[in-house]
Amino acid sequence: MTNGPRVGIEEVERIAKQSPMKRYYLLPATLGKLYERCGRMIDAVAACREALSLTTNETERRFLLRQIDRCCAIAC
Repeated sequence: MTNGPRVGIEEVERIAKQSPMKRYYLLPATLGKLYERCGRMIDAVAACREALSLTTNETERRFLLRQIDRCCAIAC
């Protein structure tokens, strides 16, 4: 975040492409938050939905569902 959310998006996308952690829910969850901060709500929703599909933890799922709802409310 030192250089802003756009740079953060580039870095997380780069990591996701090269990392064995690309199936780890926190990568798309982080992208979702960064997209939200850039005003890219549709991308934020898509990233959060991907993160949601990668976790079974109920607390994490509730958090992601709230993020999805918030971004959908702004995008509409």
